[in-house]
Amino acid sequence: MVIENKLPRSGPWSSPLLWSGLACVLLVALIVVRQFTGGLASADGGSPPLLGQVPEFQLIDQAAEPFGTEQLRSQIWVANFIFTRCPSICPKLTARMAELERRTAALERLHLVSFSVDPEYDTPEVLAEYAAGHGADTRRWSFLTGPLESVKAAIEDGLRISMGRDGEVINVNEVFHGPHFVLVDDRGRIRGYFDVEDPAGFESLIADATLLLGDAGSSERARN
Repeated sequence: MVIENKLPRSGPWSSPLLWSGLACVLLVALIVVRQFTGGLASADGGSPPLLGQVPEFQLIDQAAEPFGTEQLRSQIWVANFIFTRCPSICPKLTARMAELERRTAALERLHLVSFSVDPEYDTPEVLAEYAAGHGADTRRWSFLTGPLESVKAAIEDGLRISMGRDGEVINVNEVFHGPHFVLVDDRGRIRGYFDVEDPAGFESLIADATLLLGDAGSSERARN
């Protein structure tokens, strides 16, 4: 029995350009889903994908010391974005970062970095108090602030995370920022964005950071 093909032999659905366009859209959608669901390790267990290079930046930390890409060189690092008078999501994100610090205590060369998106209020003194209140080991976990334009450049242009505030903050509810944690390798390359409110995303972050640390160690041993 012959089954007749019901697809039209001509018309808009037969256009090669249309099917090529649909394939491109599906490919972009796959990349976006892969990037933002935490499933960033390759299917064969290889290293996470390369998603961009972080440009040089320098801010100051909770001790009012210069801190930026120079201090993070040759380290794997995880960034998140908070502000100390945040009334909503920031306490959850900071709690997740504190859990990450505990879970990765044995992983040397993994540094945690919290960027304040409200730098005019979050002075080094305010950040130091905030860090102490969350039991942060500031040898491994840095809290960064600085001039607003420098902070925005590091976050938006460098780490590609949105933040919303310009000028003086009148209402803290007007300040917003992306909630994802960003994983960066020892060459300053972005290797993943993770939804840490999702337990699977949080576990993927730990797994990929551990994987990158292993890759970095292997490369260093090879150079020696």
